[in-house]
Amino acid sequence: MRQLKREVKIGNVTIGGKNPVAVQTMLNVPVEDIEGNVAQAKRCEAAGCQILRVTCPSPADAKCIEAVKNAVNIPIVADIHFDYKAAHGRKNGDGGLSPKTLRLHKNVLQLAFKEAMRHKLIPSNPCELVRLPKLERREYEWYNASEINDLLEAVKNERLYPLIKTTVMYGLRRSEVLGLQWQSVDFDANTILIRHTVSMATKVVEKDKTKNKSSYRSFPLFPEIRELVLQLRAEEQRNRDFFGNAYVDNDYIFKWEDGRMFAPSYVSHKFADLLIKYNLPHIRFHDLRHSCASLLLANGCSLKDVQDGMGHADIKMTCNIYGHLDLTRKKITSEVIRESLGQAC
Repeated sequence: MRQLKREVKIGNVTIGGKNPVAVQTMLNVPVEDIEGNVAQAKRCEAAGCQILRVTCPSPADAKCIEAVKNAVNIPIVADIHFDYKAAHGRKNGDGGLSPKTLRLHKNVLQLAFKEAMRHKLIPSNPCELVRLPKLERREYEWYNASEINDLLEAVKNERLYPLIKTTVMYGLRRSEVLGLQWQSVDFDANTILIRHTVSMATKVVEKDKTKNKSSYRSFPLFPEIRELVLQLRAEEQRNRDFFGNAYVDNDYIFKWEDGRMFAPSYVSHKFADLLIKYNLPHIRFHDLRHSCASLLLANGCSLKDVQDGMGHADIKMTCNIYGHLDLTRKKITSEVIRESLGQAC
């Protein structure tokens, strides 16, 4: 970050760790020189993003202010950024980002430009003029009770079995189940607390907090989960004795024999491989969470119950995802209408 700030101060940024590119040069490229040229668009987009990643400088820093003020085509760079990401934004280069992900990008960039406006570095926020593709309603898939039992029976001898069973029984996010620590389990009170997460960005990120305040929640420690966790604790002690000083010391429950945490991407990919191995219907690992929610609704739990269990910050999200499955509420409203019409006749 310090190196990047120094480069911005002299009017240059480093793209890809190689040739320094003048800020003014990259941001003032005429539109006609960019259209149809993906490579050039990518370089311009990268230059704009490099500037946005720098913490807004002090207004007294005349060189940096001048460099940004000279970037008269920042709105063009914003359009280029989103157009490029929509077409080629996936990390593996295979297609573009979804409308939802593009909105997440826009939120971050909009805040950065807003900070630049606050320091009077740019006159307006170019992200306000960006038009993004409409959000598409996602059709979620999940297992019913019979399919969940088939899954658990099929993978009962696999290393991920305890993790999969814990996920589906509590409806946890991947980051939440990987973030479970021994301190999260109270064997005396028979409770399990969701308060840590492990996620994947450019690297594995451990956090002592959940996605939102509502995600910080507790559950009863089911007898079958208690048994699994106690088995894992005994196994961990054997592994500590076996590996000795080579053991990676941490408090996480789900991990490799030598103490290393499971990478989030490994869990998703291995889960997909297990479904193929045992010829089970394809769902994503995250769909185990949806499977849990659908079972709750199918057995008479309310949307408010599901919201609390899933840790949604807003019941609107719960309704958008699972509202069509709330058969209990629909039966009640249908009965009200039937009785009303019956009385009228």
